[in-house]
Amino acid sequence: MQEWIETAIEGLVEMTQLSGHYLLLLTVPLTIIQGIITIFPFATLLLLHVSSLGLMQGLFISWVLGTIASIVCFMLGRSFIQAWIIKRFGTRLAKYEKWQRHMDHYGVWVVILLRSVPFVPSNVTSIMAAISPLSFNAYLWSTAVGTFSQIWMFGLLGSTVIFPNIDLRTLWVAYIGFCAVLFAMFLLRLLKEQRSIIKLGGSKSEENQTHPANRK
Repeated sequence: MQEWIETAIEGLVEMTQLSGHYLLLLTVPLTIIQGIITIFPFATLLLLHVSSLGLMQGLFISWVLGTIASIVCFMLGRSFIQAWIIKRFGTRLAKYEKWQRHMDHYGVWVVILLRSVPFVPSNVTSIMAAISPLSFNAYLWSTAVGTFSQIWMFGLLGSTVIFPNIDLRTLWVAYIGFCAVLFAMFLLRLLKEQRSIIKLGGSKSEENQTHPANRK
């Protein structure tokens, strides 16, 4: 089905003869649909943007539209139709229950990871975030960062085919540096959490030792 949809999208582009910024008349609604239903890969739309608008502008527009689509799905997941959405996607959510637990605990860092490397469908990630304790602001910035990472990586991979003569080494080094900074920030978060646990454990130990019932 996915292959059929990709072929249909290519057919729509050829039929409408849209190019340049006019292509957005087609890709904006398709991006919103992809963010809510996710029946075809976002990379399809990303490559359309890059091939029609150029590398940098295509990546930027894909990032903005991908972020907006994820926010729309998240807001639907927290709206009055939340119960229906959970029922509709219940089987898929159960499949990723482990990631739901991680998201409940680590919050924004799991959103960034799942957006950067989308082995969990985009709409499922949005719904998991919607039923987690994440605030809207936390979801907003983590989705923006994660989608930026995904767009950057897929853009670099796709550009080697679309623009074979462009030297992308500087962009690859920058992307690796970007990922390294995110990883370092996550490690600092884990270290801070571990210190808090150790400190809390030490405080409880002192409290137990000074409790009258524990005195001889």
